[in-house]
Amino acid sequence: MNIKKKLKSVIPPKVIRFSKRLFYKYKCPVCENPVGNFFPLPKEYYENEVKYNLKYKFDQLETLNHSKYRCPVCLANDRDRIYTLYLKDFFRRAENKKYNLVDFGPSLGFSNWLKKQDKIKYRSADLFLKDVDDKVDITDMQLYKDGQFDIFICSHILEHVNDPDKALSELFRITSKGGWGIVMVPLVRGIEETQEDPTHKSAEERWKHYLQNDHLRLFGRSDFMRRIEKAGFLVKEHGVDFFGEKTFSSSAISKTSVLYIAQKN
Repeated sequence: MNIKKKLKSVIPPKVIRFSKRLFYKYKCPVCENPVGNFFPLPKEYYENEVKYNLKYKFDQLETLNHSKYRCPVCLANDRDRIYTLYLKDFFRRAENKKYNLVDFGPSLGFSNWLKKQDKIKYRSADLFLKDVDDKVDITDMQLYKDGQFDIFICSHILEHVNDPDKALSELFRITSKGGWGIVMVPLVRGIEETQEDPTHKSAEERWKHYLQNDHLRLFGRSDFMRRIEKAGFLVKEHGVDFFGEKTFSSSAISKTSVLYIAQKN
């Protein structure tokens, strides 16, 4: 028996959990476990940063803590963590009712957390993923009625689709009056206008210009917000001033991170 297993056999679980809370620097808001450190981005990203001489580096992305990217317990990434923080705050203040929520392109740790929330009726949706509730093309969601959902999650989807404006229009249609959604894409700090070139078709070109081989564009911040507003939404931004430096730090969320909320009035 190794030392770690031996200690576990003689020390009560409550003492172990208390010790972790006392000595571990971080806490994942998704699984709520104390965390000594988070996993970085998969090494292929760093290898491709050099291999393809990326136009922009991962350090320049607005919402990304690449060195502390994924929770070692529930595998939630830093985006999932900021979404969870926001939703926890919303649920604390929300009416005592069930909110219909649709999660596009669900990620494992975050979707598992959503399914456990008493205040939502959860549906997952994607065109390609298996084990989702609905097989849906986000640019043509005839499966869903007008105003069907109170909340939607559209995280890192729009950079993959051929017509992001049509997708945003569909998101507006299926959102109830007074409803809202999380809309996020990779954004490079200081880039305001979207960069998109239809001749960039190879994996190498897309890695170089758009930071991933299956991205069709790199959104600029101002243009991204204009597109959301053009669809009919009001855009709200929430950064470190909203969440607090202490919360961002303990959740391993970078100080430059910004959460974009699309509100349907």
